[in-house]
Amino acid sequence: YDERTRSGMLRYVHLLVERTTGLVSVTLVWNASTVKQSNPGAGRVVKELWTRRQELKLHSIWLNLNVSSGNTVLASEPNRWKLIRGERMLKETLLDATVCFLPSAFRQANLSAFERLLESSV
Repeated sequence: YDERTRSGMLRYVHLLVERTTGLVSVTLVWNASTVKQSNPGAGRVVKELWTRRQELKLHSIWLNLNVSSGNTVLASEPNRWKLIRGERMLKETLLDATVCFLPSAFRQANLSAFERLLESSV
């Protein structure tokens, strides 16, 4: 994807790792308004990734439809997020509590450091 000309399809790849399992949730940020507009390109990428899901330790594959201009990485509107393969939620344990995250939710990038911060404030 070229920001200057707004041409191309795959804008970004967003990865989240579930710490306890090492499984990866992949979000393909696609320059399209609908899932139909994202194909055949997104479909081919998803198929290739999912056939290698064991090797790649994939948890899920999401499509984020982002046609906005500028440097907004992820479209935030709920209708712009589509679960294509796998499980919906990533699970993490923070201070003995299980917390479930959608890839669209804000999540501290360094959960281990965040957990240490929480421990020191309790």
